[in-house]
Amino acid sequence: MVDVVAPLGLGELALELERLKQKLASEGLFDPSRKRPSARIPQGGGTPVVSGVGHETDETIADYVADVRAPTPSAAAELIAPDIRDIRATVAHFFQRMDRTLTGQLQQERAGVERLRRQMESGLPDIATLRRRIDDLSRIAGSSVASMARERRLEVDGLQQRLRGLDPSATLRRGFAVVELVAAGRALTSVSQASQADELRITVTDGEVPAVVGGPERHETPAANTVPERREEPVKRKRKAKEASSPPASAMLL
Repeated sequence: MVDVVAPLGLGELALELERLKQKLASEGLFDPSRKRPSARIPQGGGTPVVSGVGHETDETIADYVADVRAPTPSAAAELIAPDIRDIRATVAHFFQRMDRTLTGQLQQERAGVERLRRQMESGLPDIATLRRRIDDLSRIAGSSVASMARERRLEVDGLQQRLRGLDPSATLRRGFAVVELVAAGRALTSVSQASQADELRITVTDGEVPAVVGGPERHETPAANTVPERREEPVKRKRKAKEASSPPASAMLL
């Protein structure tokens, strides 16, 4: 009687392993071009998977699925964690490069600042020269203003003298008078404008004097452009001067 029937050859476990390998191979998990960071059984997320079982004669499914297969766990640790001396050397190299780069940039910036400073200093004039120039301009401006003030003062004095010469009151103070026709309301400038009995207003320096034309006699003075009179004998000139100084009998002042 037979109790158990089993296939002959490699054995049941070996056949099961082959069937599993064929299944996973058909899914592409063993294809080197399609290696992924993780497989179904060892899942490492985004981290590469290193298989290191430690028995060279044994091969597991994880060895085929992992990204890298190490012969021993120690070899797997060396692959995962590099030598600290190499890391330090790499870090030191990066620091040296960074220091050289920053130092070069800093030197360039300092050179640029120095160049700008020299340009600014060369473009600015000397302070002492500017002060002397300001002093010179101040003196020139002061003398110019004083000269202009003197000229304006002379002009004002001249205008004041002209105004005083044109002032009617100054003319009256010299003994002249302004005679007005009361009815006409205008100044009497010619004897032909006055008639007998016309009311007059005579303005002198300290007030007004009313008057009336008392007679028809008129005494006209020769114009400035008339021919001068022939010279007379001294006796005749004296007699005429005496007659002219005596007022006419027909004139009357009120």
